[in-house]
Amino acid sequence: MKEKIMRFFWGRYGVDPLGYGIIILSMAFSLASSLTKEASDIASYILWLLSYALLGWAVFRMLSRNISARRHENDKFTRVWKPVKKWFKLQYNRMKDIKTHRYFSCPNCKNNLRVPKGRGTITITCPVCKTKFDRKS
Repeated sequence: MKEKIMRFFWGRYGVDPLGYGIIILSMAFSLASSLTKEASDIASYILWLLSYALLGWAVFRMLSRNISARRHENDKFTRVWKPVKKWFKLQYNRMKDIKTHRYFSCPNCKNNLRVPKGRGTITITCPVCKTKFDRKS
């Protein structure tokens, strides 16, 4: 029995970041479906159907043997998701450092720079493009 299962999964694509994203989105739609049951039966049904369709798509992608197509899909998703993830991480760091640091954007290359708070007007040098500019910390 174990060999049959191993043979079945041999050469399958498996889970990737897009697969995780689809599963999380499916769970979110499922939760929204359960929360909207009292409000509207048709909206709840549509959300429920959408959550299971997404879950089916995720399972299809995981069990697919067309690895090049799944990798291409994941690359497209990663190109879109990477800046979004970077923005959320920056916002998280800003909230975490709100009492001790300030964040500035370089006027030349738009790189985000973190400087300590309470130092008065300081000259900031961008480590990427070496542009110098003055800001009040």
